[in-house]
Amino acid sequence: MRLGIDGALRQHQQHLYSRVLPGCEPPRFEFCLLLDNSGSMVTKSHGTKLATALVMEVLRRLEARFAVVSFGRKQRVLKSLDWAFDAAVGQFVLESFTYDEGTYPATACDFVAQTVFREAVPPERRAAHRRTILMVLDGLTKEEVPEDYKSALQPGGIDLLVLNIKDKSQEALMPRITSLLRDIAAEHEVVEAEHADAQLPARVAQLLSRHFARMVRDMSSGVPALPATTALSAAPAGGESGAGSRGDKELKLQHNSPDAMSLDIAFVVDATGSMSAWLEAVKANIRSIAADVAPRIARQYPELKLALRLALLAYRDVGEAAAGQQFQQLDFTEDAAALQAQLAGVRAFGGGDGPEDVLGALDRAATQLSWASKARFIVLIADAPAHGRECNDDPGDAYPNGVPGGPSLAQVMDKLKDERRPIDLMLCKVRNHALTKMEASMRKHYDSRRANRSLRSVQLFDDSKMPATRFHLVFCLDESGSMQGSKWADVLSAYNQMLGRRRADQGLGDLVTVVTFDASRPTACRCCCSSV
Repeated sequence: MRLGIDGALRQHQQHLYSRVLPGCEPPRFEFCLLLDNSGSMVTKSHGTKLATALVMEVLRRLEARFAVVSFGRKQRVLKSLDWAFDAAVGQFVLESFTYDEGTYPATACDFVAQTVFREAVPPERRAAHRRTILMVLDGLTKEEVPEDYKSALQPGGIDLLVLNIKDKSQEALMPRITSLLRDIAAEHEVVEAEHADAQLPARVAQLLSRHFARMVRDMSSGVPALPATTALSAAPAGGESGAGSRGDKELKLQHNSPDAMSLDIAFVVDATGSMSAWLEAVKANIRSIAADVAPRIARQYPELKLALRLALLAYRDVGEAAAGQQFQQLDFTEDAAALQAQLAGVRAFGGGDGPEDVLGALDRAATQLSWASKARFIVLIADAPAHGRECNDDPGDAYPNGVPGGPSLAQVMDKLKDERRPIDLMLCKVRNHALTKMEASMRKHYDSRRANRSLRSVQLFDDSKMPATRFHLVFCLDESGSMQGSKWADVLSAYNQMLGRRRADQGLGDLVTVVTFDASRPTACRCCCSSV
């Protein structure tokens, strides 16, 4: 069931991310699980804890920020939005209930609004920044005035989901409770108390899934999106802009004849392991740009026939060259379906150290793609700088003097600015801070006021809101006598393969914990922690 809801909600997420274009902040989701700690909940504790564990794991997998609060006469934050979630935090949450208080849900909603979601979301961002309270309780009889809930939730644009566990004492009150739920909750479920242990996890999953679908419908029309050709034609946000004038200079449209023009755009994309969190959104951006360029130019120049050719070069670091996996390349084509198919086959892996073979990829794009148009563009999408001290200050760079036998930054920029066949360069930054030095060095070699040429750059994502790309891996290993010999050797081999794969996929900041146990010490564990 957990895998099913994971897949459904991730599809909703991807649908939203597919609408977000370069320069736009992606949608954000924040949740608070608000759990009844009253004495009457003790008989429903098993199902409630199963449902809580399910929701926490699903939100973790979706990389959504979430908090957990218990409530009664008093409220207690068990996990804040900013705390990383791991097994220890989950265990703490599940063991924190005392079931000895009353039920005051409106007061609890106000507490969450003032304490958990205390930082206001600007009104213009609320369409793409959704906050949700998921409340699980067994009675709404202490606070029944709808305005008490609305006054707490509406100023912050907070959605309320309610899962009410109905016992016999609520039977006569259900018409009133149902009316209240319809008035205050975006979605609600009612579960019979005698079925709570068996049904709560599934019902809370249904509740969350329906709400996520609703948010997607709402946000699909509210996610801010720049025109798909912004990266090619407009000055980026944040004051970064080229030196050239607007108008024909923006696209350098060259007429092959009075009624025809051609345009070549090559997307050069980092596909190493560190891009795994952003690759799907990047693919969606490429699809949107590819779909929007031709119609936009047709609207501006209705008398002209456009020949738009697109190419894709996904690159990894030099360590993948031996396996023939350093580059995935589609040469220029007017077939949109071919580009879509090539994009679908690109996945993020490999990379090793932090910097990548950016210069090798740009050199390959400049020299090995079949450029034909006079209007030529490379859109470089990267989250890590090139090898070499001119482009980064990373002490872990495996090639601080540049890739042996590879082109230098100056050589690559010279090829792009060749006056006989110049190529305009656009840098789309996934992690802005990591690319600062490389961008400055590129500008030093590429920009020219005399030639009216300037590197254009766009920051794709907010550095302060990056999703998690590092993990805490916990290995629990049976060290008893029956594991001796080949069994233990196989376990160690699998362990080393896992760590090797994470190193290759740039999981260099992962924390690893190894717990060993045997029958002689069933309650004692020997633990060690280290970084990959």
